[in-house]
Amino acid sequence: MVRDAFMQEVVSPDQEPITPFLSRARDLYEQAGMSTVLVAGSSGAFFHIADTVLQMDQYKPVDITERAPERYCHSHLPSKNPWYHGHLADH
Repeated sequence: MVRDAFMQEVVSPDQEPITPFLSRARDLYEQAGMSTVLVAGSSGAFFHIADTVLQMDQYKPVDITERAPERYCHSHLPSKNPWYHGHLADH
C-alpha cells in the first residue's frame, strides 16, 4: 500500500519490485477513470491524494476533507521522495 520512510532508506526504489498503491491511486483515476474507496483505520497515509476524506464519528460519516490533508501534509510527508509521493513528486 505504502512505503514508509524507514523502508525507503533500507530498500532503494530500483530494488523494490512492488509499486505502492499510494503511487498509483491518482493515475487509476486520471488514466482509467477508476475511482477508489479506501478504508484505512487510524492511518492518514493517503490523505494527500484523497479528493474526499470522511471520518466515522459514532458510525456516522463526517466530511473532514478541508482540514485533514493540510494538517497531514505539513507534518508527516517526507519532503522529496518520488516513491512516497508518486505523481506529486513532480509538483
